Amino acid sequence: MAKNACATVVKNGGVRFAEWLAFHLAIGMDSILVLDNGSTDNTIDVVRAFQPKFDVRISDWPRTDPGYQRAGFDHLLRGARSEFEWVACIDSDEFIVLPPDQPLHKLLDLPQDVAAIAMPWAIFGSSGHERKPKDLIIRSYQRRAPESFDINRHIKSIVRPSHYSACENVHYFSVTGSYVDMLHRFIDGNTAVVNDAPDYSGGQLNHYFVQSKEDWSEKIKRGYHDCTRTFDEFYYYDRNDVFDDKAAAQADKVVDILNSITI
Repeated sequence: MAKNACATVVKNGGVRFAEWLAFHLAIGMDSILVLDNGSTDNTIDVVRAFQPKFDVRISDWPRTDPGYQRAGFDHLLRGARSEFEWVACIDSDEFIVLPPDQPLHKLLDLPQDVAAIAMPWAIFGSSGHERKPKDLIIRSYQRRAPESFDINRHIKSIVRPSHYSACENVHYFSVTGSYVDMLHRFIDGNTAVVNDAPDYSGGQLNHYFVQSKEDWSEKIKRGYHDCTRTFDEFYYYDRNDVFDDKAAAQADKVVDILNSITI
């Protein structure tokens, strides 16, 4: 059976990163590929806690140039060609959410000429949290921006490594073959931003970019190699117009996985 994987580049994900790992295992990912970008917290220990029971791999990725993440996905996709049919390239605050009638294996059941799947962003706000909630992210943040919010036109990609040519940016990739959306409709894959508001009926990529004000303050302190974050961005992205609890459907499975490991 063809294998699939979820790939990310992370720094100081901490214990909250465990939920991201457990969530993507819960939806059916066979493997998780992690590049650690110089974490100084317990991120590496979190990953190692999964390894006795799950195929979660971690490697050092110490690059600090602005292209560190793009180069990381390029590295992972080239290394995945002989083992994985599909690799989802996403951030550690992005969760792949599928409808009940569209499990992962069905999403990935595509003809060989299809090279990549575009997943539309669903930007989630703070849900009014000032401090970090103790519950799961997928239970704590259940309010998002409407589909008409312009940032939701951005996509991230699931890529066939055998068809991969280059990482143009962390959103879209040069591939030999077609791009489709999560409803398997052909799209123009040469852009990180689609023309129309997203259709979430085939699935979505929940982007918990904002989270609480405390989380955002830590994001600013942690810093980025390629940009500087401000609270002006927090207020722009903190949209809570639409109630959306679809990700929470995986909560029981996520909790079971987390309870099966020791961090």
